[in-house]
Amino acid sequence: MDTSLHPPLTTGLDPALLAFLKCHVSSIVRWELLRTLAPRKGTWVGLRTLAQQVHSSVASVQQTLAELVSEGIVETSDSPLGEPCYRLNPDDPSTRVVERLIAASARDQELRRLIIARIVNGSRRPA
Repeated sequence: MDTSLHPPLTTGLDPALLAFLKCHVSSIVRWELLRTLAPRKGTWVGLRTLAQQVHSSVASVQQTLAELVSEGIVETSDSPLGEPCYRLNPDDPSTRVVERLIAASARDQELRRLIIARIVNGSRRPA
Protein backbone atom coordinates (compact mmCIF):
# COMPACT_ATOMS: atom_id res chain seq x y z
CA MET A 1 0.00 0.00 0.00
CA ASP A 2 1.19 3.53 -0.81
CA THR A 3 1.78 5.05 2.65
CA SER A 4 1.89 8.58 1.24
CA LEU A 5 -1.89 8.41 0.86
CA HIS A 6 -2.48 6.22 3.91
CA PRO A 7 -0.13 7.40 6.63
CA PRO A 8 -0.18 5.32 9.80
CA LEU A 9 -2.06 6.66 12.79
CA THR A 10 0.10 7.17 15.82
CA THR A 11 -0.85 7.00 19.44
CA GLY A 12 0.38 10.58 19.98
CA LEU A 13 -2.58 12.15 18.21
CA ASP A 14 -5.74 13.07 20.09
CA PRO A 15 -8.42 10.41 19.41
CA ALA A 16 -11.20 13.04 19.38
CA LEU A 17 -9.40 14.98 16.64
CA LEU A 18 -8.82 11.82 14.62
CA ALA A 19 -12.47 10.78 14.96
CA PHE A 20 -13.69 14.22 13.87
CA LEU A 21 -11.27 14.20 10.96
CA LYS A 22 -12.44 10.77 9.82
CA CYS A 23 -16.14 11.63 10.08
CA HIS A 24 -16.32 15.23 8.92
CA VAL A 25 -13.31 16.29 6.84
CA SER A 26 -13.73 14.66 3.45
CA SER A 27 -13.13 17.52 1.03
CA ILE A 28 -11.08 20.66 0.69
CA VAL A 29 -14.27 22.75 0.74
CA ARG A 30 -15.29 21.21 4.09
CA TRP A 31 -11.84 21.84 5.55
CA GLU A 32 -11.72 25.42 4.30
CA LEU A 33 -15.22 26.17 5.56
CA LEU A 34 -14.37 24.87 9.02
CA ARG A 35 -11.10 26.84 9.00
CA THR A 36 -13.01 29.97 7.97
CA LEU A 37 -15.85 29.64 10.47
CA ALA A 38 -13.85 28.56 13.55
CA PRO A 39 -12.04 31.82 14.33
CA ARG A 40 -15.27 33.81 14.04
CA LYS A 41 -16.40 32.57 17.46
CA GLY A 42 -20.09 32.11 16.59
CA THR A 43 -20.50 35.10 14.29
CA TRP A 44 -22.96 34.49 11.46
CA VAL A 45 -21.42 34.61 7.97
CA GLY A 46 -23.36 34.87 4.71
CA LEU A 47 -23.24 32.19 2.04
CA ARG A 48 -21.71 34.43 -0.64
CA THR A 49 -19.05 35.70 1.76
CA LEU A 50 -18.08 32.14 2.66
CA ALA A 51 -17.94 31.12 -1.00
CA GLN A 52 -15.67 34.03 -1.74
CA GLN A 53 -13.41 33.34 1.23
CA VAL A 54 -12.95 29.64 0.41
CA HIS A 55 -12.58 30.35 -3.31
CA SER A 56 -15.35 28.00 -4.37
CA SER A 57 -18.68 28.31 -6.14
CA VAL A 58 -21.76 29.34 -4.19
CA ALA A 59 -23.47 26.08 -5.22
CA SER A 60 -20.59 23.92 -3.97
CA VAL A 61 -20.35 25.82 -0.69
CA GLN A 62 -24.11 25.70 -0.19
CA GLN A 63 -24.19 21.92 -0.74
CA THR A 64 -21.25 21.37 1.62
CA LEU A 65 -22.78 23.61 4.28
CA ALA A 66 -26.09 21.73 4.00
CA GLU A 67 -24.19 18.51 4.71
CA LEU A 68 -22.39 20.07 7.69
CA VAL A 69 -25.73 21.39 9.00
CA SER A 70 -27.30 17.93 8.69
CA GLU A 71 -24.33 16.50 10.61
CA GLY A 72 -24.89 19.02 13.40
CA ILE A 73 -21.53 20.73 12.93
CA VAL A 74 -22.75 24.04 11.46
CA GLU A 75 -25.87 26.08 12.26
CA THR A 76 -27.88 28.03 9.71
CA SER A 77 -30.20 31.02 9.84
CA ASP A 78 -31.46 33.62 7.40
CA SER A 79 -30.17 37.18 7.51
CA PRO A 80 -32.72 40.03 7.65
CA LEU A 81 -32.33 40.23 3.86
CA GLY A 82 -33.11 36.52 3.45
CA GLU A 83 -29.57 35.34 2.68
CA PRO A 84 -28.59 32.09 4.36
CA CYS A 85 -25.98 32.59 7.07
CA TYR A 86 -23.87 30.01 8.86
CA ARG A 87 -21.79 29.62 11.99
CA LEU A 88 -20.20 27.17 14.35
CA ASN A 89 -22.12 27.24 17.63
CA PRO A 90 -19.65 28.60 20.19
CA ASP A 91 -21.26 26.50 22.95
CA ASP A 92 -21.20 23.19 21.06
CA PRO A 93 -18.49 20.66 21.94
CA SER A 94 -17.88 19.92 18.24
CA THR A 95 -16.85 23.56 17.77
CA ARG A 96 -14.14 23.11 20.38
CA VAL A 97 -12.95 19.98 18.55
CA VAL A 98 -12.80 21.96 15.28
CA GLU A 99 -10.80 24.71 16.99
CA ARG A 100 -8.41 22.15 18.51
CA LEU A 101 -8.02 20.39 15.16
CA ILE A 102 -7.13 23.63 13.41
CA ALA A 103 -4.70 24.67 16.14
CA ALA A 104 -3.05 21.24 16.23
CA SER A 105 -2.71 21.15 12.44
CA ALA A 106 -0.78 24.42 12.56
CA ARG A 107 1.98 22.80 14.60
CA ASP A 108 1.81 19.08 13.74
CA GLN A 109 3.07 17.99 10.34
CA GLU A 110 1.83 14.43 10.84
CA LEU A 111 -1.70 15.71 11.47
CA ARG A 112 -1.49 17.86 8.32
CA ARG A 113 -0.52 14.74 6.36
CA LEU A 114 -3.54 12.92 7.77
CA ILE A 115 -5.83 15.81 6.83
CA ILE A 116 -4.50 15.83 3.27
CA ALA A 117 -4.83 12.06 2.99
CA ARG A 118 -8.39 12.23 4.29
CA ILE A 119 -9.30 14.96 1.81
CA VAL A 120 -7.74 13.02 -1.08
CA ASN A 121 -9.43 9.79 -0.08
CA GLY A 122 -12.74 11.51 0.68
CA SER A 123 -12.80 13.15 -2.74
CA ARG A 124 -12.47 9.71 -4.35
CA ARG A 125 -15.76 8.47 -2.91
CA PRO A 126 -18.12 7.08 -5.54
CA ALA A 127 -20.89 9.46 -6.52
